[in-house]
Amino acid sequence: MVLALFVVSTMFTPLMSVDRINISGNRQIPTAQLLAALKGELGRPLPLMNESEIAGKLASFTLIESLSTISHPPHVLEVRIQERSPIALVIVGSRAFEYDPAGVNLGLAQPGTNLPTVLLAEDPKTSEKYKQAIAVLLALPVKIFAKVQYIQAQTRDDVKLQLRGYGSQEVIWGDSSQAALKSKVLNILVSKHSRSARLVFDVSSPLAPSVRPR
Repeated sequence: MVLALFVVSTMFTPLMSVDRINISGNRQIPTAQLLAALKGELGRPLPLMNESEIAGKLASFTLIESLSTISHPPHVLEVRIQERSPIALVIVGSRAFEYDPAGVNLGLAQPGTNLPTVLLAEDPKTSEKYKQAIAVLLALPVKIFAKVQYIQAQTRDDVKLQLRGYGSQEVIWGDSSQAALKSKVLNILVSKHSRSARLVFDVSSPLAPSVRPR
């Protein structure tokens, strides 16, 4: 009983209160802004720190995908940030915005950003067409991903891509099945043709792909 009372009393004394918060993992969000949002945690007992409460205080930072907290007794709380990464652009009005795979808007795209543009008239956050397009982008080899200028999912079975280059080459992807095989076949087909050739690569049936003039 004495030991239990000692432990409980220690938890609520300055001996175990937070006097420093360390932020790690953030590259785009300024540390000062994160610390300002968490300043109310200073002085609280370290053993009572709640990760979900910390996440709630940082919920306004849309660039945060996830976070974790680690206690370093007696006085330090570490908050590790996992930031969202853009995968595509979506045109809203007349401006291009960066979006992550989950459809979260990460802000205006900078001039010269070379991400693929998803042709979409819906909110990416709730759009099945966006999810379908992103599933295809995630399946592509890095070299092919870098070549994609536009991608559009008309339906879940009708995904098309346009590649960068003078030929404005088109890729007919089809549905989401056999994504790994389609990616491999497409990589081979594209590597065998000039970027200036106006062609259509059809990998909707990857065991019987075709290349035809556009």
